[in-house]
Amino acid sequence: MNMIDPQGLLPPDLPALRPVPLKGQLTLDIPAPAGQQRRGLAPVKLRPEPSWTVDKTTLVPEYMRLFLYITKHGAFLDLCAGPQDPKRLDLWIARRVLELEPKWLRDFHFCEVSPKKVAMLEALRATHPERSVTIYAEDLNTAIRKILRPGVLGPKEATFCLIDQHTFECRWDTLKAIAAYKHHHKIELLYFIGYGWLDRAFSAISTAQGAADVEAWWGRDDLAALRRLRGIQRVLAFAERFANELEYEYVTPWPIHDADGKVMYYLVHASDHPDARNLMARAYRKVGAGADPQTERLF
Repeated sequence: MNMIDPQGLLPPDLPALRPVPLKGQLTLDIPAPAGQQRRGLAPVKLRPEPSWTVDKTTLVPEYMRLFLYITKHGAFLDLCAGPQDPKRLDLWIARRVLELEPKWLRDFHFCEVSPKKVAMLEALRATHPERSVTIYAEDLNTAIRKILRPGVLGPKEATFCLIDQHTFECRWDTLKAIAAYKHHHKIELLYFIGYGWLDRAFSAISTAQGAADVEAWWGRDDLAALRRLRGIQRVLAFAERFANELEYEYVTPWPIHDADGKVMYYLVHASDHPDARNLMARAYRKVGAGADPQTERLF
């Protein structure tokens, strides 16, 4: 299988590639691989600022742009919608998706708990009075119950849900609710895992509430097993659950690197649409994100 290669080494027939279902392929107790070598691929340096930020904020809008040429309509949910860096609004995913042309996306649902960032979302909405933008100034795990309603999201409306969380914000029950809402072509998930600092985040847990939040994030009683895994195996454990428990047909984790080639995030992309992975591959190549041979070989 060909690697997703930003250096132009991909075969010309890439658009014909199709995703491979994951159901039943993985188990939580897979031994960790011996190494995470990049097989000679040079690190990709896009801009002076950290490339993992640039790639993340460019990849999602580019994927949405490509997919909208298929659907010609849709709703976009951003459950952590405030800007990651209030000083770099050009890297704000919610803004970039809202401003996509043509304006085929019909409805936007933005969740945010920070009062400062809620104010920024309201200012963004005011600059686009022609768009249908609803802002939920509350925790994403409670706001989602207001969004997943027939009068808010139609059963036939193509729906995309971005979860760019601060490590442990999104509870597993929230993912279950999103995945179960539609019976034909589930709500598509774009779920970021903070791969580069997950060990530090686990080690920083010092209170009973913090431990409870992490358990709710994982959503099962075998969190200790997840913590024993290393490297990409943790990401694969999530991918397995998206395929087997949430019952998505196609699940692929896409690595987001820093300027030195180190993986900082994984975007776990889950969809029922047979063209979804191909479109993400095209977006991934266009924005110049890094390549991860481990992931591409396993999926």
